[in-house]
Amino acid sequence: MEPLTLTGAIIGILAAIAGIIAAIVQVREYREKRREKPEGPGKEDQPLTPPGVPQIPHNLPPRSEFIGRESEKARVHEALRSRSYLVSIDGIGGIGKTSLALEVAHECLRASKREGPADGIAAFNGIIWTTAKDRDLTLNALLDTIARTLEYPGIAQQPLEEKRLAVRKLLQAKPYLLIVDNFETITDDSVRDFLIELPEPSKTLLTTREQKLRQVRAISLKGLTESEALALIRNEGKRLGLASLEHAEGWVLLHLYQATGGTPLAIKWAVGQIKQKGQSLDTVLASLHEARGSIFDSIFTRSWALLSASARQVLIVTPIFATSASREGIEATSDVHHFVLDEALGQLVEMSLVDATDELDLTRRRYSIHPLTRAFATSKVRQEPEGYRAAQQRLAGFYQSFTKEHGGFWYRNGLARLEPELPNILATVQWCRREHLSRMGLDILHNVLGFILIHGYWADVLGIYPPTEFVVHQVGEMGYSLSSSERSILERACEVAVSLYENRTRRSGDPYVSHAIAVGLITAAVLKGEQKDARIVAAALTHDVNYVVGPDTLAQVGRVLGSEVQTLVKEASKLGESIEEQELGHILRSFSMGAILIRLADRLHNMQTMRFTPRHKWQRLVEETENLYIPLARQADHPDIVKELERITREARQCLLTAA
Repeated sequence: MEPLTLTGAIIGILAAIAGIIAAIVQVREYREKRREKPEGPGKEDQPLTPPGVPQIPHNLPPRSEFIGRESEKARVHEALRSRSYLVSIDGIGGIGKTSLALEVAHECLRASKREGPADGIAAFNGIIWTTAKDRDLTLNALLDTIARTLEYPGIAQQPLEEKRLAVRKLLQAKPYLLIVDNFETITDDSVRDFLIELPEPSKTLLTTREQKLRQVRAISLKGLTESEALALIRNEGKRLGLASLEHAEGWVLLHLYQATGGTPLAIKWAVGQIKQKGQSLDTVLASLHEARGSIFDSIFTRSWALLSASARQVLIVTPIFATSASREGIEATSDVHHFVLDEALGQLVEMSLVDATDELDLTRRRYSIHPLTRAFATSKVRQEPEGYRAAQQRLAGFYQSFTKEHGGFWYRNGLARLEPELPNILATVQWCRREHLSRMGLDILHNVLGFILIHGYWADVLGIYPPTEFVVHQVGEMGYSLSSSERSILERACEVAVSLYENRTRRSGDPYVSHAIAVGLITAAVLKGEQKDARIVAAALTHDVNYVVGPDTLAQVGRVLGSEVQTLVKEASKLGESIEEQELGHILRSFSMGAILIRLADRLHNMQTMRFTPRHKWQRLVEETENLYIPLARQADHPDIVKELERITREARQCLLTAA
């Protein structure tokens, strides 16, 4: 090393040491001056704190009215009392992160000054509030705020590195609470490094839209609960002199809660719109649903600008899903794949624009969005109608393959995969119907028919497709080569069933015609080869009219569907009335195979929906099924029905045993 270079290095080291010593001396001098301050007027010479009450320096903004968030507040206090030195409150814009941090800080201040409850609340020797909202918060500015708030202004005059060391030493000496608001907007990496290296016993509390730091203990904010949101709406109504809101019925305000997803900023904006612009609640709700208004700029514009192109592409397809979505569904719809998709979803979750469940298995993980995020993303989708249609068509294609893989009339292993997707599947089927892609929609429904038979959703299905169109297509998909006359008899049978069962419901709340359709489709699925007869299916569709509506209806069945169907319905009704009193051999000799199959299909669907039957009736139903219907199905050579009834009775007995 050259002599001059070595000399320069030594001088630099000595200068740094001198700076540190000067800082320590300055701190000591400042402490001495504070002890020697004379009494007198002026800001620096306010009345002394009463003896025994700690003096806690702080620069907190004034405390504002705070409603709800008790559980979240308790979690933040718990985190501040733990060994975690870095705590964050994260969530979308307007969700109340800053308000919660400020409320927690004021409670810590009162506890530290012994002016309020101290149970479960950490005490600090000083509290520093900094914000990056509408400003570029650098490390230098952060250190200056800390030094001045804790009443060491001399530190703020030092060079940056000496200042950093002095502040670090200060925070290491006693427990202080540093709050950094709007952390996600900070671009100075040295701020992040400083916070990560924060020494004990001091703590940092961040508010952020993004989960940027891995070392942080995070408390994620969702919308207010319904009761909290209604209390906030009424409180804002009272504050603004809107008696109609302050005293409104809960069901009236519920619409506003649902439209805002319980986001406090959106609630306040909506109430302010009603007051200042004379809008009605309905017009404000329309603005929220259509993402119109300054509130969306406040919450989403900055976040949208920070998103990668792939993350934007993923976000704008999320409203296509009626409820939470799987990763593979999002991948198919967005056309973003593999690692790029993982990065996009990661950014959306970090920025609190998308929520993810915590399953380790990616195939089980679900992604969902806040109502306001949905409205914002929908507004973006509407700007590209062709892109939206292409994405929706990709989703329909995905569900066509997905339901074929995991569905099936008798297949039960895929039910766990189908169940969370059913609302999305039905919404996709509805879109297919609207876009004149009925065949694709009916194919998807055919793949999940077994699931629908067990779990209901009949009101949804029959709200999309008329019963005649639905049944005829499903029967055709089961291998029936329907002639025009067979198609006609099925259509007429559906019309008779709809007419006769009108305004009647089952215990489940489903329309009664759903049971008739289920029995008809089970019957159609069981018939094989030459047994496939549309007249038997038609009889199954109307099998209960005699019992549910009245004996006079049999004549109507005969007039509309013919004497063969009428005879079969009458025979099935007679068997249903006396089946418990007859021996198995007598049933097989005395009744046609069509009538026996209809009764077995009726029992199967009743057992599939047994959860809606009062529990005290289960034992009798299980014993009847085991002692009579399963042996009858076995003798009649219907193995699929046998297997399904055995599964249901086995599960029912387990439930009864557990409840005992």
